[in-house]
Amino acid sequence: MSGRGHAARAAAPSGARPAEIELVLACSRVRLDAARAARVATLCRAPLDWDEAIAQARRHAVDPLLFRHLTALAASAVPDRVRERLARHAETNAVRNRLFTVELGKVLAVLDAHGVAAIPYKGPVLAASAYGDVSLRRFADLDVLVRRDDVLRARDALSELGYAPRLALAPAQEQAYLRGQCEYAFDRDRGRLTVEIHWDIVPPDHAFRFDLDHLWRAARPRAVAGLTVLAPCPEDELLMLVVHGGKHLWERLAWLTDVVQVADAHPDLDWAELIERARARGGERQLLVALCLARDLLGLELTSPAEARLRGDGVAPALIYLFTLPVFSTTSAGHTPCSGSARFTGTHAAGKEAI
Repeated sequence: MSGRGHAARAAAPSGARPAEIELVLACSRVRLDAARAARVATLCRAPLDWDEAIAQARRHAVDPLLFRHLTALAASAVPDRVRERLARHAETNAVRNRLFTVELGKVLAVLDAHGVAAIPYKGPVLAASAYGDVSLRRFADLDVLVRRDDVLRARDALSELGYAPRLALAPAQEQAYLRGQCEYAFDRDRGRLTVEIHWDIVPPDHAFRFDLDHLWRAARPRAVAGLTVLAPCPEDELLMLVVHGGKHLWERLAWLTDVVQVADAHPDLDWAELIERARARGGERQLLVALCLARDLLGLELTSPAEARLRGDGVAPALIYLFTLPVFSTTSAGHTPCSGSARFTGTHAAGKEAI
């Protein structure tokens, strides 16, 4: 392993995150301000365990962004083998994402031919609109929302493209599955391509209940790499991302990056209305936890309504002690719960009980 080893990292000042993690955090936005760009350059000039930095970036699915910023800001300080390795990963991701984008066009066309209205989200739609480049976000499947009554027609439509349900269900089992779940996975080419058909954003037992009627009414056409698709409005898109990240206890940094990128792409978001909608649907605290993490880890600038509501909530900031990004851990006990040096300890049983 090159550069600084584990022993050197263990000797870091109490409360400090390893430099490799600081580098990954600093690179986990599409646009960096001057301070963050300078931080990247400074970190690259210091002794680094580059294998660890790459491993963390890939684990958190932000390696395309790491490659982009290292190339632009610190190319001369990055060892050739590191640049070459990141370049290979980036090219593989770009090729795969282009394939998925073409496939999305085919999926939407066959659904339309069967009279199935569809809203694709995440995947290439999010990458194109919030990241500005389909190659900068990693994803492994296509998520498509349809109406509950259209799920079986969507299944039949996808079969024309060679997709088969991942679960082999008898008709009665399938009906029970549709009542108790919110998504149905379909694979083709031995699992190399996957489409997840959703009829809700969360399963029926989830605390956050989406207003699906509003989601469909507010959806608008959006250009995605040569396609015109029906996409969620920015407010709904952000809430969908918050629910997804919260469901997985924010164990992957890329899910926070998604939240930041949607906020950056839509500076006119009505945060007061968004918070009220989340509160009415049982998801206000999930939203506040996401905003707290995005602010402290990735530098998201919150508007006054969001900051005020966060200050007024005594639980959301404390929850980031109990569950969040497992790798970002510190040992200092003297920091405020919602500070950039807060203790990220990973999934904790108490965190599950607190939600």
